[in-house]
Amino acid sequence: MQKFFELALDCDCLDQFAHRVILKKGTVGSVLGSQGNRVEIHILDGKYNMDKELFDKSIKKDSETSNAGLDMDFVWEQLKTVNDPEVNVNVVDLGLIYAIDVVPGNGNSTKIVVEMTLTSFTCPMGEVIQQEVVDVISSSCAVDEVIVNFVWDPPWHRDMITESGRMELGLQ
Repeated sequence: MQKFFELALDCDCLDQFAHRVILKKGTVGSVLGSQGNRVEIHILDGKYNMDKELFDKSIKKDSETSNAGLDMDFVWEQLKTVNDPEVNVNVVDLGLIYAIDVVPGNGNSTKIVVEMTLTSFTCPMGEVIQQEVVDVISSSCAVDEVIVNFVWDPPWHRDMITESGRMELGLQ
């Protein structure tokens, strides 16, 4: 399960190219992981790395933020109903979903941005899968907009398939 956050104040961090960047108060993103005294986070325009202690002091606590009222476990479960039609395994268990971000829009509007990949850059079912992801989230979650961005870094590989996906594909 991903941990989502909203910054309660401006924060100093490093972008993926080790350039110093200030993320503004109100920035919403997800935690990708932590190692030692560093935490890696993801927001819409990329990945960032910051001091863990600073991060912990800078985020709104769970009682102050609610991911726009969305149950992210529910969103992930809904995405498990979207199958890659070529292999008939869901996009979550195939490891195609890289990130789900909740982004506050104008006023009280909320949008979900899904970053995902495909098993191949030339996948003929890409548009079908993309539309199904949009349709599933739109019909099951109270959001105003769903955006699906295809990303190619890191490239998909078989190691990204979950244990359940491996069993469905007979790779065990």
